[in-house]
Parts: sequence; structure tokens; C-alpha cells
Amino acid sequence: MEAAVFQAWFRDNAAKARSWSALIHDKKLSASQRQRLKIVLLWAEGKPFDAWEQIAEYLSLLDAIADPNTRELARKSALDWKHQMESRMLTRAWRTMYAMSQEVDRSISTHTVSS
Repeated sequence: MEAAVFQAWFRDNAAKARSWSALIHDKKLSASQRQRLKIVLLWAEGKPFDAWEQIAEYLSLLDAIADPNTRELARKSALDWKHQMESRMLTRAWRTMYAMSQEVDRSISTHTVSS
């Protein structure tokens, strides 16, 4: 599972993440582990907002952890992950907006020069 998570989250490699996840015996995973895997696969498939939306379900599954210290640590980790997702999504949005503005500038320059 960790190989699938690594390929999805750190490498944005959906194909390798799916290939690793195909080796997992789904019945051996807890509900929270299945949810975590679902989230990273969505992320790697280029669906960051869908992945981000799934964090709420992940957090509710973590609430079922009996040991309060373990539960709190897992929730803190999940919330940190959520913030990382938000940061990455904002960075991607800014990059896209910048690239679009550069394209507009080039288009205006080309149109002005040819006029």
C-alpha cells in the first residue's frame, strides 16, 4: 500500500500507483486504509478536488480508532495531509493562471506586431 501511496502522492504516477494497488488484498485493509488509497489514486489521476473532498470521510473513519492517542495522531496527520493538498491545488491554480496570462500576453504581442 505504501508503494501505491508513494507513487500517487509523491510521483503523481497514476499508472504505477494503480499497479501497486492491484497487488493489495482489499480485505486485508481497514476502511480507513481503503479510503486513504482511494484518495491518493484520485489525486494521481488528476482529480485533486475529488481527492480533497474525500478527506472528510477519511477523518470520520479515523474517529473510530479506539485509542485516543492513536486517533489524535492519525487525525493530525490527516489534517496535515489536507493542508498539503490545499497548498498543492493553489500552487497548480496559480501556475495555470500565470501560464494563461503569458499566453494572452504573447497573443497580444503577436497581434500588435502584425497590425
